[in-house]
Amino acid sequence: MTKNTFDNLMIAAIAIILVIVSILEREEYSPVALLPLVLLFLSGKLYFREQ
Repeated sequence: MTKNTFDNLMIAAIAIILVIVSILEREEYSPVALLPLVLLFLSGKLYFREQ
């Protein structure tokens, strides 16, 4: 899997989680959306370290 594909998947995951949270109207679940964001950040750091 390329870096770009992974980034797009993580962004889609964040969007889906935020939509589900807004449908359920449960704000306490919104920090779950930070998990793909953290993965996105860490993968970016690892990717640029390899370059």
